[in-house]
Amino acid sequence: MGTEIVSFESLQNMANAVAKSKLWKTVDTPEKAMALMMLCQSEGLHPMTAVRRYDIIQGTPTLKAEAQLAEFYARGGSVKWIQRTAEVCEAKFSHPKNCPDGVVIKWTLEDARRAGLLNKDNWKNYPRQMLSSRVSSEGVQVTDPGAGLGMLTQEEAIDVQNNLADQAAAFASSFTGDKFESLPALPEVAQAEDKDFRKMRADLNKALQGCKTEAEFKTACKAFQAEHTKAIWVQLTRHNEIETFAMLAEAHQSRLTSAEHFISPEGQAEWREKLSKCDGEKEFRQYEGTLLAYPEYSTHENQEAVALRGRELGLEEYHID
Repeated sequence: MGTEIVSFESLQNMANAVAKSKLWKTVDTPEKAMALMMLCQSEGLHPMTAVRRYDIIQGTPTLKAEAQLAEFYARGGSVKWIQRTAEVCEAKFSHPKNCPDGVVIKWTLEDARRAGLLNKDNWKNYPRQMLSSRVSSEGVQVTDPGAGLGMLTQEEAIDVQNNLADQAAAFASSFTGDKFESLPALPEVAQAEDKDFRKMRADLNKALQGCKTEAEFKTACKAFQAEHTKAIWVQLTRHNEIETFAMLAEAHQSRLTSAEHFISPEGQAEWREKLSKCDGEKEFRQYEGTLLAYPEYSTHENQEAVALRGRELGLEEYHID
């Protein structure tokens, strides 16, 4: 039954069973299991290979490093390890068609340090495995990109999400006045569901609107951080741009020190002009945050300007049927 097409109903039953079993921590819902199973079926693989082949890291599907390497071998690739220690990992990768002369890939602890990876528990506890995984994924991608399917490996994705979590913690620290501390490991919750994110954003806006001083602002931010993990100060949008609570906080912070011109009719006209030229969702959310932060900006003209630019950028919540 290896390459036989499995019916949609059977896929649903498999996905429900996988999620209910709780044997695979990252595949914890039928929807996640179903998506990975359909991906496997599209590759001519039995759907149940999905849980051995893929992981979901903070909502991002990733290819397990061993599965990537196995695919590389199956496609004719070869690997010769030159050294593999806790300090240095180096190997020569070759492929008879794509890279017959081969290429040497080397990763050291210094490389990992420059990339800001060594403060994480996975790198502290398993440096040799993490270095060899980096060498393996880079070597496969260079010599036979098709084996990796254009996906990050599990280890690469965790590193990306760890850095995102650190970025979030740095944002939070800048608004609370607390000392920034790098998170030792990826939090269980790095991103909220969209509806929950919107609610938290509204709660933070409501709390910050009442702030009249910098001290009140920091107190409100600390209260928000105490209730919610630092990791959800950053959110990836569906367009893979970053939206952050920091953008909303920045707008309120500038409100506390803003010049009279900013809230004057002339200042708002300049704001609308800049809004009409903003490029990308990340920048747009800053203008949206200003509309929330400043009562003086909650005019019909400003709201219409935001809605128009939101439609022009193709944002779903501003779409008109």
